[in-house]
Amino acid sequence: MTGLDTYGLVPLVAGDVAARPEMVVEVRRAIGRFARAHGADERVLGDIGLGVTEAASNVVAHAYPEGEAGEIHFAADVEDGDLEIVISDDGEGLRRQESDGAGLGLGVIAGVSADCSIRPGPARGIEVWMRFVLDA
Repeated sequence: MTGLDTYGLVPLVAGDVAARPEMVVEVRRAIGRFARAHGADERVLGDIGLGVTEAASNVVAHAYPEGEAGEIHFAADVEDGDLEIVISDDGEGLRRQESDGAGLGLGVIAGVSADCSIRPGPARGIEVWMRFVLDA
């Protein structure tokens, strides 16, 4: 599921998991362990967990049509005291659909991260990029 590696001097964790609700917690845990190992305090860990949960949950809820299998892709690295996270999919990104949710996930991500953006994926889907300051 996950791989820890370094490219040059940049620590990295990355992986792919099935886009199923029970896998959101696995993504959050993998990135949380990585963030803790690189100096995130409890407050920042809470923010990271919330942002990652919202982004990964959006993949599960919106990226793939019902019955279509897909994956949550994730990567996080540390550069210059900041943790940068990308959560992405190969599906249809944020599809318009009726939802029982409040539709506040992207606003939550913007509120807990130091910076964030949403961009098209390389082939399909979207990428949600988030930055968190680790050495505040």
